Amino acid sequence: MAVRKKHHTDYFMVLALFSVYAICALLLAAIGATVYRDTATVMKHNYDERTSILYVAEKVRQHDAEGAVRIERFAQGDALVFIEPVDGQEYETWLYVQNDVLYEAFVASPNEPDPVFGQPIMPMQSMLIDMDGLSERSFAVTFVTVDGRTTSLHLTLDSHKAVDVR
Repeated sequence: MAVRKKHHTDYFMVLALFSVYAICALLLAAIGATVYRDTATVMKHNYDERTSILYVAEKVRQHDAEGAVRIERFAQGDALVFIEPVDGQEYETWLYVQNDVLYEAFVASPNEPDPVFGQPIMPMQSMLIDMDGLSERSFAVTFVTVDGRTTSLHLTLDSHKAVDVR
């Protein structure tokens, strides 16, 4: 039986093949990490934008009754105030931005809440409410997220006009 003589090129070929495999594996891991980071960033931006819009839209829909929605100047900007009766007494839910956070406060009417005691909802730089140029039943809510992205929502009340007391 003949014994095969090993050459140095055999070792180099194995080493080269392993090196190519290792480099491809590292490149694939780096590409995967970049795609994951980019996807996570986009998901966070979408969450920040959509959650604030959906939260305010749902609050407006819940309180769409005669005289139940009011717009006020409060804390560091505008506030949406929702009035609702509970056991014969009126209560107000205030949505406002203070110190880059969207807050919700629930107080007995006609008290104005202390901005510090609201329940934090999510990070938000500002909330602006605009009724100019729209019908008396419509208003636009513009959010600026903490990373500076702006999102607007136009709402129309079915049952009454919004009251702007700013």
